[in-house]
Parts: sequence; C-alpha cells; structure tokens
Amino acid sequence: MMQPEGRAPITDTLVALRGVRKEFPARRVSPFGARRKVVAVDDVGFEIRAGSTFGLVGESGSGKSTIARMILKLERPDAGEVSFDGRGL
Repeated sequence: MMQPEGRAPITDTLVALRGVRKEFPARRVSPFGARRKVVAVDDVGFEIRAGSTFGLVGESGSGKSTIARMILKLERPDAGEVSFDGRGL
C-alpha cells in the first residue's frame, strides 16, 4: 500500500496493550475490615497502528482515562503489557 510522503506505513504497530489490568484501593473498607479493590481495567488488549486514527469509547467509569494514563506511563498496569514502537513501557 502506498502512503503519502512522510507518513509511516499503516502496518506498523505503534502502541500495543496486551492483557492489561489495573486495580485501585476502594475508598471504603468492608464491614469486616477488609480493604476492597476496584478493578478499573481488566484484560484489555488492542493495537494502534502508525498513521491510523484510533478512538476509545465507553461508558463513564469504564477505564478509558486509566488506559490513557497507562499508555502515557502515568500509571503502571498491575498485569499485562503496554508497549510503544515494540518496546515495553
């Protein structure tokens, strides 16, 4: 496939998430004193190819911002892998 000059081929993966999971401590403690966790992202995986347009859509509280924060290295995933240009973050 031919691309306009200066653009990366669409077949190259730029960002990849595989099996990503992120939990946060709940604000409230259970009645039995146990600390609960809120699962913000569970087993998420996708690829964003260079030169493509990507949209992440979901309900409020579905983890969109948490995914973006993990891609930007502002949060670390509890499980799974986030990579940029083939290198793990």
